[in-house]
Amino acid sequence: MIAIAEKFVMDKGEVHAYMDTDSIFVPPHLAEELSHLFDSLNPYDFNKPILEIEEGMEDIWFYGISSKRYCLFHKDKNKIVIPEGKKLFYKLHGLGHITNPFSRELKKGDQWHKRLWEDILRVHFYPEELPDVLEKYENYAVISNLSVSTGTILKRFKKMNEGKEFDKQIKPFNFMHVGNGATVNEDGERIKPVAPFNKNPQLAVEKEFIDYNTGDTLQGREYWKPLSDVFLDYIDHPEAKFEGEVGVLQRRHLKPKGCVYIGKEANKVEMQELESNHVETYLDIKKFHEWVLQLKPKDTRAMGINDRSTLKRIKDKMKSGKKLNYRKGAVKVLVKNFSIFD
Repeated sequence: MIAIAEKFVMDKGEVHAYMDTDSIFVPPHLAEELSHLFDSLNPYDFNKPILEIEEGMEDIWFYGISSKRYCLFHKDKNKIVIPEGKKLFYKLHGLGHITNPFSRELKKGDQWHKRLWEDILRVHFYPEELPDVLEKYENYAVISNLSVSTGTILKRFKKMNEGKEFDKQIKPFNFMHVGNGATVNEDGERIKPVAPFNKNPQLAVEKEFIDYNTGDTLQGREYWKPLSDVFLDYIDHPEAKFEGEVGVLQRRHLKPKGCVYIGKEANKVEMQELESNHVETYLDIKKFHEWVLQLKPKDTRAMGINDRSTLKRIKDKMKSGKKLNYRKGAVKVLVKNFSIFD
């Protein structure tokens, strides 16, 4: 339906501003006709169009950075106003994992993301004000909340818990704050602050914290990524799904080169905050078997598998359809090398 709505707008010689799962932003003079385009397909007994015109959209402007990052606003001379209401007129994509940095300054129920979008629009229309905006955000750190909700997460704190009494250990269902590291240690690893939970997360910046990678206790604002960096990254975020930079963008033509299997939990925010790898990939069994079957003993010797009978035994199992343990022994070595060469 949304694709048909887009074609309708194109046939009128116009373009839509954006499109989401169940909505499309079109020129106002086309809204009424488009909203009744699907009346004959309506399977429901209520007397309303399937595509309903959103209220409060008169004389509204659209500002888009990339897919899922946009804001709707009014212009009143030199004043920029983001409408109020139950509906959010801006997207939180890319910001939802960050705790409210202004928790002590905003009224209860106010969204801190609105303040950020107001500043984004301010910088867009008045670029000379960027230094003042960055100075304001420089004083806030990027902090996320982490819940020890799975055994996998708890294992990551094994080193930190070693030698501590039970009441001092990080336990299941504990909450804590995780910082987005801004500096690296002597080994080149990014320091990742982990601090006790506090209703005012920004207080963690001034207190001692544990570096997740080393277990060392550190202290200092310089270890925490400032919100000003996120502000700059956010407004400069590239658009991957369309071609072009500014104005009406064109759909990108893609040529698939293969498949990578991932788990549905691969993009969990709490996983990304602590680990450097952003996506957990899964072995393509068919492709792996094809790769192993063409290997020769000299190939596997370079991988540390010296006994040629080991390779033969693995190949025989593959050919006969017998189950293999991909996480142990020589098969595990082959999996690791397959990932490197693939």
